[in-house]
Amino acid sequence: MATKKLDERYHPGSGDKSAPEHLIPNAPSCDLFPVDVYCIGNVVKQGFLDGRFMKPKQGFEFMRGLISDKVNDPSKRPAMDEVIARFDQIIEGLSEWSLRSPILDVGERFGIFNSFFHRTRQLTCVLWRTTAIPKI
Repeated sequence: MATKKLDERYHPGSGDKSAPEHLIPNAPSCDLFPVDVYCIGNVVKQGFLDGRFMKPKQGFEFMRGLISDKVNDPSKRPAMDEVIARFDQIIEGLSEWSLRSPILDVGERFGIFNSFFHRTRQLTCVLWRTTAIPKI
C-alpha cells in the first residue's frame, strides 16, 4: 500500500500487470493511488470471488459490486476514501452472525466438530461484545 511519503507517481512496470494503466504501450507515469485501488480490488476478486489464485470462497458475494467498481476504467475508479466509506456502509447492513461466518471454499461444509467449535467461539464473542470487524 502506498503512502503520501512515497513517490506519488510511478512508471507502469511493476505490480499487477492486468491494471488498465499497464496495458498502454509506452505509458507515461501515472497516479499511484488509483492503481492501488485496482490492485486491492483485483486480489479480492480473483482470490475470493472468482477463484483464479485459489478456490473461490463462499460468503463474499456482498462485496462484488464494490469490487467491480474498483477494477474498472481508471477515470471512473473510486478513491480509496470512497471505497472505505462504501465498505463500511455494506458492513453495517450485515448481521454479526454473517460477519462471523467461517471462510470456506464454495461448496465446502463444516464438519460437526468444527461447526460446534465455531458456533461456541462465535457465541462467546457476541456475549463479550467483541465486534466482528474491529474499528480503527
